Amino acid sequence: MDIGIHVEEEHAQIDNGPALAENLHRMGNILFRQDKYAEAEYYLLAQAIYLSLSDARGELTELEKLGVSYLSLKRYAEAEGCFAQARLLCASIVDDECEAKA
Repeated sequence: MDIGIHVEEEHAQIDNGPALAENLHRMGNILFRQDKYAEAEYYLLAQAIYLSLSDARGELTELEKLGVSYLSLKRYAEAEGCFAQARLLCASIVDDECEAKA
């Protein structure tokens, strides 16, 4: 899947918001379970939608799945970036709930 081409197409459908993001997540899961990690970048599209919706929990989930996909592809720098972003999001979610900072 060529992410650059499809991002614009999917971005045009963001009005469908959470339902579209969940569908993209499931598509990523199907490909991930078939060891098609490069194609599992549907997680990236879902993450962009959750980001546009200010849904930190959804974004966190997608970053973690994307990070594992990159790790499986030995794209370590990209995996590390996803996990670093996820850690920051996790800390902000905890702060919003008035709990101890992660």
